[in-house]
Amino acid sequence: MYSTDRTMTNGLMVVETPEEIELKAKQAEIEALSKILVEKELEHEEIKNRLAAFQSLYYLKIGSKYLELDQLHARIAELKARHYPENPTFARQAEKAQRQAQDTRREYQRAEKQPPPQPASPDQRKKIKKLYRQAAAIIHPDKALDDQSKQIRTQLMAELNDAYKNNDPERIQDILNQWKACPESISGNGIAARLIRCIRTLFNMKKRIAWIDDDIAALQRADINDLRVKVEQAAAKGKDLLAEIAAAVETKIKHARVQLTQLEKGNP
Repeated sequence: MYSTDRTMTNGLMVVETPEEIELKAKQAEIEALSKILVEKELEHEEIKNRLAAFQSLYYLKIGSKYLELDQLHARIAELKARHYPENPTFARQAEKAQRQAQDTRREYQRAEKQPPPQPASPDQRKKIKKLYRQAAAIIHPDKALDDQSKQIRTQLMAELNDAYKNNDPERIQDILNQWKACPESISGNGIAARLIRCIRTLFNMKKRIAWIDDDIAALQRADINDLRVKVEQAAAKGKDLLAEIAAAVETKIKHARVQLTQLEKGNP
């Protein structure tokens, strides 16, 4: 059966071409997929922000203790290597302990430079999420029609995610207004070109959704997320797991200090 759509324009019967019908279908698919993509982006940012906030809390409560412990271990390993210069095992252990201490220091310093954002109220978060959805649905890079547009959208999306992370609705609105005033927000014409752009847009959106799903799964498998979940579960039972970990590290620090004192006295 003949399936092209027909509409009336100024009393005349207008038959849509197969390309026009396909274009409408692709545009509708983009619109539906856009909502899914925005929710995926929001979920992705949420878990990244939760992990970043927890990691900052972790380093605030425990980071300095692990730093001290690793520095003590490095010093102990160094003295052992001096006491037993003929044994290459101690030299390797000293190098490894020194690298560990340096890595811990860098992580601690990085955490100090990136304090968690101030928490927003539930009403503020609701407003911020609504604005984020609106802005992301409009400016998402995977909806770009050409390379120049994608470059601009990518930059704005990065700024949008940063504004969301920092609970800044005014900045999100500014980014949205900036895009609306940008010439790149105006799309071109031509059925064939628009159809090709829609096909490519759909491909990019589906690819992005798959990548987000994979990255969320990886973040959920990360050790820091596993610890976050355990801390939250412990808190629900009235326990402070981070405080318990900090106390355990303090005990290790005391033992390391004793060991270091003995080595400094020449008692390996």
